[in-house]
Amino acid sequence: RAYIGLPADMDFIDRQIGSQLWRFDENGMYRDPHNPMVYDLVSRALAAFILKSGYRGCYAEELRAQLRKSVDITIAMLSVDGEIPFGGRSNQMLMTEGWYAAVCEYYLSELPKDDGRRGLLASCLAAAKKFTADWLGMDGFRHVKNFYPTDSPVGCEGYAYFDKYMVTLGSVYTLAALLSDGAEITPRERDSFITATGPDFHKIFLYNGTIFAEYETKADPAYDANGIGRVHFRGAPPQLVLSVPCPASGGNYTLDESSGLPLSICPVLCEDGIVTACSGASFEPDEMRENGDRVFLSMETTLETGDELTESVLLDGERFVYTVGGDAICGAAFPVFLSDGAEHTKIVMDGQSLTVTYRGYTARYETDGVIENTGHICANRNGLYAFYTAAGDGGVTLTVTVSKNSKRE
Repeated sequence: RAYIGLPADMDFIDRQIGSQLWRFDENGMYRDPHNPMVYDLVSRALAAFILKSGYRGCYAEELRAQLRKSVDITIAMLSVDGEIPFGGRSNQMLMTEGWYAAVCEYYLSELPKDDGRRGLLASCLAAAKKFTADWLGMDGFRHVKNFYPTDSPVGCEGYAYFDKYMVTLGSVYTLAALLSDGAEITPRERDSFITATGPDFHKIFLYNGTIFAEYETKADPAYDANGIGRVHFRGAPPQLVLSVPCPASGGNYTLDESSGLPLSICPVLCEDGIVTACSGASFEPDEMRENGDRVFLSMETTLETGDELTESVLLDGERFVYTVGGDAICGAAFPVFLSDGAEHTKIVMDGQSLTVTYRGYTARYETDGVIENTGHICANRNGLYAFYTAAGDGGVTLTVTVSKNSKRE
């Protein structure tokens, strides 16, 4: 009402904005109930629009300061392919990168012209917009990141209808345009990094220029699973290795083929059955470092059985290297992509290696242990994955590389 010139109760507006400020964490991220990643961005974008629409009340400067605190984590959270983090409700809906774009546009209009982060934000903004445009450029519009029929509920909450969410996508990018000041800024690519969110969002992001990985340590079991829930290689289809974990329940996925087991890339104990760190485990980061295109994370992980394992992630140039160790037969659980709802992958297993071919790219998994198919099928919002393990006495190393094929397979 105030924005369009109608009478408005500014005391009421101040009270409402003041009541929300405690929800911002130490990084300026907004803690919606259960801390979903999408609604951090939604809330920040709407707060930015309130300020851009002329709010000058008693909490304006505090709100502006909270938003400015979140610049660095916003730059760090975007995947190498331009996708926002997984986590909680509405993730993997196509409209989500629009909220990220809106937040970036606000920062670019607010930060001082000599702030070096402007080039990084411009690069992230361009990547998020390209990600959306690439999906819109495929055969047939889609509102969720899979290729099941648009009138199916696969990958969606019960209220997430195609027509509603396509309208939302358009309105969110309109909001981004309204927040933009139209300035031309030279993009600057991010350097390698490893960074963590605050404890309420419980994520670690790793990036080396070619590979982006996202580690989840306290997943919402209705939507996600603990462990490495995302490994993206620049240019490759994001779902080829993994974009989002498979949750324990199929509540929002409605894929009958699923065994209903949680699955990510995570430690697995293989002595008396299979016990993974996907749920019921605790994690303690041990070491985080980066040097050029080598980014390293090590963790001390305690399974729900009480067994203690060590794990490490190394992004080494074009290789993703995952190592698990312990005093038992243990190793890595990992998903192998089967289907996006329209197209099936080609899987070949040969001794200590396995390849998955999809949409012109091949992911290759190699280990010093033994690769086995558990026979379980798991589901996430992108489609179906087979549950594999790579295990050995005392642990294993699993190395993943992705290459572009000479012809489409």
